[in-house]
Amino acid sequence: MLQLIYQKTAKLIEVSCEMGGILGDGTSDERETLRQFGTNLGLAFQIQDDLLDIISEENVLGKPIGSDLVEQKKSYITVHFYSTAAQSEIDKLEMCLKRYTMDADSINTIRTLLEKNKTILSARSSIQNHITDALQCLDKLKTTNAKENLILLSLQLRDRLS
Repeated sequence: MLQLIYQKTAKLIEVSCEMGGILGDGTSDERETLRQFGTNLGLAFQIQDDLLDIISEENVLGKPIGSDLVEQKKSYITVHFYSTAAQSEIDKLEMCLKRYTMDADSINTIRTLLEKNKTILSARSSIQNHITDALQCLDKLKTTNAKENLILLSLQLRDRLS
């Protein structure tokens, strides 16, 4: 499941963090640590983005809620749901997705399905685990302003709403 998500934003963040280590003349161990940090931060970011597509509000998110589902984008949410849900739950989700727009009833039905199936709980847990792993990577680096900024970035990502 994570391989699918990794190929999205996570890879971009991983490479960006590793490039920071290269441009900052980091040792090979420091570059590898920054790469691992970026992988975990990127996975957390992407899962959070997938989750916000369902649980946020349109005026906060800045795009229609459920748009990723309607566009049938592969996400942590869809992969988890389809791999763990009963066929009756999958049928209910697909009925909601056949509509051209996501009305409040469809969004509420989808949220209920995802909560009942523990997909939302799984996503939140995965986000927290990846943030924890990212922060543990940073523990290996000496204390600098850059490290402190990466810690703050990680915590802001964990708490973001849009």
